[in-house]
Amino acid sequence: MRFATIISVAALAMGVAAEANADDLPFNVISSRIWSSSDCGGGNNVGNLGELTTHRDELGQCFKFSEKPKSVSQSEHAEGCKLLLFTDSNCKRGQKTLNDGQCRATSGTFGSWKTVCSQVA
Repeated sequence: MRFATIISVAALAMGVAAEANADDLPFNVISSRIWSSSDCGGGNNVGNLGELTTHRDELGQCFKFSEKPKSVSQSEHAEGCKLLLFTDSNCKRGQKTLNDGQCRATSGTFGSWKTVCSQVA
Protein backbone atom coordinates (compact mmCIF):
# COMPACT_ATOMS: atom_id res chain seq x y z
CA MET A 1 0.00 0.00 0.00
CA ARG A 2 2.80 2.42 0.89
CA PHE A 3 4.59 1.63 -2.39
CA ALA A 4 1.47 2.50 -4.40
CA THR A 5 1.11 5.75 -2.48
CA ILE A 6 4.76 6.67 -3.06
CA ILE A 7 4.44 5.94 -6.79
CA SER A 8 1.24 8.02 -7.00
CA VAL A 9 2.82 10.97 -5.21
CA ALA A 10 5.94 10.78 -7.42
CA ALA A 11 3.83 10.67 -10.60
CA LEU A 12 1.79 13.65 -9.42
CA ALA A 13 4.94 15.62 -8.62
CA MET A 14 6.37 14.92 -12.07
CA GLY A 15 3.13 16.03 -13.71
CA VAL A 16 3.07 19.32 -11.82
CA ALA A 17 6.70 20.00 -12.69
CA ALA A 18 5.95 19.39 -16.37
CA GLU A 19 3.20 22.04 -16.57
CA ALA A 20 4.13 25.00 -18.72
CA ASN A 21 3.93 28.62 -17.75
CA ALA A 22 3.66 31.81 -19.79
CA ASP A 23 7.46 32.15 -20.04
CA ASP A 24 7.56 28.90 -22.06
CA LEU A 25 5.45 30.49 -24.82
CA PRO A 26 6.76 32.62 -27.68
CA PHE A 27 6.39 36.36 -27.01
CA ASN A 28 3.76 36.72 -29.79
CA VAL A 29 1.05 34.19 -28.94
CA ILE A 30 -1.65 35.13 -31.50
CA SER A 31 -1.32 36.98 -34.81
CA SER A 32 -4.56 38.24 -36.33
CA ARG A 33 -6.09 41.16 -38.21
CA ILE A 34 -9.32 43.10 -37.55
CA TRP A 35 -11.72 44.33 -40.23
CA SER A 36 -14.57 46.83 -40.56
CA SER A 37 -16.12 44.58 -43.22
CA SER A 38 -17.95 41.36 -42.32
CA ASP A 39 -15.87 39.29 -44.78
CA CYS A 40 -12.31 40.08 -43.61
CA GLY A 41 -11.69 42.40 -46.53
CA GLY A 42 -13.24 40.16 -49.16
CA GLY A 43 -9.82 39.32 -50.57
CA ASN A 44 -9.24 42.99 -51.47
CA ASN A 45 -7.98 44.29 -48.11
CA VAL A 46 -11.14 46.42 -47.81
CA GLY A 47 -11.80 47.70 -44.29
CA ASN A 48 -8.45 46.64 -42.84
CA LEU A 49 -8.32 48.13 -39.32
CA GLY A 50 -4.88 46.74 -38.51
CA GLU A 51 -3.12 43.90 -36.78
CA LEU A 52 -4.09 42.36 -33.46
CA THR A 53 -1.15 40.57 -31.86
CA THR A 54 -1.40 39.06 -28.40
CA HIS A 55 1.71 38.78 -26.23
CA ARG A 56 2.31 36.14 -23.57
CA ASP A 57 2.15 38.74 -20.77
CA GLU A 58 -1.46 39.59 -21.77
CA LEU A 59 -2.96 36.12 -21.29
CA GLY A 60 -6.39 36.06 -19.68
CA GLN A 61 -6.78 39.85 -19.71
CA CYS A 62 -9.87 41.41 -21.29
CA PHE A 63 -9.24 44.18 -23.82
CA LYS A 64 -11.78 46.50 -25.46
CA PHE A 65 -11.51 47.16 -29.17
CA SER A 66 -10.93 50.86 -29.90
CA GLU A 67 -12.39 50.25 -33.36
CA LYS A 68 -15.54 48.16 -33.74
CA PRO A 69 -14.55 45.30 -36.04
CA LYS A 70 -17.19 43.24 -37.82
CA SER A 71 -14.75 40.41 -38.56
CA VAL A 72 -11.38 39.03 -37.47
CA SER A 73 -8.92 36.80 -39.34
CA GLN A 74 -6.22 34.82 -37.56
CA SER A 75 -2.91 33.96 -39.24
CA GLU A 76 -1.10 32.00 -36.53
CA HIS A 77 -1.17 30.98 -32.87
CA ALA A 78 1.04 29.30 -30.28
CA GLU A 79 0.13 25.69 -29.55
CA GLY A 80 -2.68 25.41 -27.00
CA CYS A 81 -3.63 29.09 -27.25
CA LYS A 82 -6.75 30.67 -28.69
CA LEU A 83 -8.19 34.09 -29.29
CA LEU A 84 -11.64 34.66 -27.77
CA LEU A 85 -13.80 37.36 -29.34
CA PHE A 86 -16.83 38.87 -27.60
CA THR A 87 -19.73 41.02 -28.76
CA ASP A 88 -19.80 43.03 -25.52
CA SER A 89 -17.04 45.25 -24.12
CA ASN A 90 -16.39 43.14 -20.99
CA CYS A 91 -15.46 39.70 -22.40
CA LYS A 92 -18.73 38.19 -21.15
CA ARG A 93 -21.25 37.81 -24.03
CA GLY A 94 -21.23 36.49 -27.56
CA GLN A 95 -17.98 34.52 -27.32
CA LYS A 96 -16.52 33.25 -30.60
CA THR A 97 -13.23 31.54 -31.41
CA LEU A 98 -11.38 31.11 -34.68
CA ASN A 99 -8.67 29.01 -36.31
CA ASP A 100 -5.65 29.96 -38.38
CA GLY A 101 -6.71 31.05 -41.86
CA GLN A 102 -10.33 31.54 -40.79
CA CYS A 103 -12.47 34.67 -41.01
CA ARG A 104 -14.86 35.03 -38.05
CA ALA A 105 -17.68 37.55 -38.35
CA THR A 106 -20.52 38.62 -36.10
CA SER A 107 -23.94 40.05 -36.90
CA GLY A 108 -23.01 43.34 -35.20
CA THR A 109 -19.50 44.19 -34.05
CA PHE A 110 -16.95 42.69 -31.69
CA GLY A 111 -16.45 44.75 -28.54
CA SER A 112 -13.67 42.94 -26.68
CA TRP A 113 -11.18 40.10 -26.79
CA LYS A 114 -8.79 38.02 -24.71
CA THR A 115 -6.34 35.19 -25.24
CA VAL A 116 -6.18 31.98 -23.22
CA CYS A 117 -3.66 29.14 -23.33
CA SER A 118 -4.54 25.67 -22.05
CA GLN A 119 -0.99 24.71 -21.07
CA VAL A 120 -0.44 27.71 -18.81
CA ALA A 121 -1.15 27.01 -15.15
